[in-house]
Amino acid sequence: MAEVLQYDQDVQFDYGNKKISCKCVRVTTQTYGFASEYLESMVSLYHSTMPHIPTEDIRTSLQQDGVTHIVLLRLEADVRQEYFEKPVRLLRRYTQSQKQFEDFSDDSDPDEDIGTDLLLKCEDFIKNRKKTQYEKLIKQRFPGLIERCSNERPDLDLIDAARIQLRTRDLIIGSLSFATKTLDDFPPTKVTHLLHFGVRTRFQLMKAGRRLLQTAVSESKNDVFFVFSPSQTVRFFRNSGFTDDPLICGRFQILSDSVDCVPMAKILNRIDSQQLQNNWEVYRNEAYKRYSQEAFFVKKLIEENNELKMKNGKYEKIQNTFEQQLALERSRCVMYEQLVQSLENQLLANGIKPKVNQDEIIQKVVKSIK
Repeated sequence: MAEVLQYDQDVQFDYGNKKISCKCVRVTTQTYGFASEYLESMVSLYHSTMPHIPTEDIRTSLQQDGVTHIVLLRLEADVRQEYFEKPVRLLRRYTQSQKQFEDFSDDSDPDEDIGTDLLLKCEDFIKNRKKTQYEKLIKQRFPGLIERCSNERPDLDLIDAARIQLRTRDLIIGSLSFATKTLDDFPPTKVTHLLHFGVRTRFQLMKAGRRLLQTAVSESKNDVFFVFSPSQTVRFFRNSGFTDDPLICGRFQILSDSVDCVPMAKILNRIDSQQLQNNWEVYRNEAYKRYSQEAFFVKKLIEENNELKMKNGKYEKIQNTFEQQLALERSRCVMYEQLVQSLENQLLANGIKPKVNQDEIIQKVVKSIK
């Protein structure tokens, strides 16, 4: 079982052959600076995990009353050191808005180099704005830098790893948001519902996701801990880094070599009544059965789709071969027509009027081809 994270304390994670230091914080909509510091970074992170959910829907759900957020952040000193070693990650904040958060879902840098030359060109642009030869490049690659620069004074702080103002979105590694609800059963049932969950792709080797989830489960004082509905669960957790071992809540079932069947709910409080326990087991078994059927159905659809793609590829190959052969035969027909016309012209030039039956010639040509 994953270890529970302690709030507002530094914690180290193994990341390959090195250690990464982080801090875990617990925030709500009432936390000072929530909207200005945390909200947009979590919206971008969650959208990278579940891209089919509109960002406005995510933003609305995060601002509801009763929603708690557990956020894992890197230390500022480590981020500045990374910016110093890889300036391309610093400059990425000035790219176009739709590309600004590619590193939430990308596991590597889009640029092959670390960005040292780009940083020098940006520095030349800031210092020599009226004489620089890199203005066109900067406008194309980093339009946000153009907007931020002031004509009155140099703005080298904008590209200085030691002095640039860091934002929450620069520090965030992963986060988890859950809500507390009461179901109108008899007796009433208190439920913790996992709303959103995400870990930046390039930090998933840290296995921080399972520790965030364990922290949320351990904090819940309710009767049941629910995650997403079955149709969303596999994609939701796979995109959050859970691909190599079962989740901490409930049992699991391997459906294929690449998909983990993630449980939908876990009873947190002991059920005294044997009848209630039996009812819960019936519900759980039926839920897993329906989930397994749905996953198997989706798997079959994927297999059939792949098979159709293969057949379509074969048909396209046959069609291309046919079209090539048809083009070749058409060119031969043109050549034969030119040859017949040339012979006919020669005969006419010598005073001989030939009796040419073009239909007969075409029939003979077609017969020879067959």
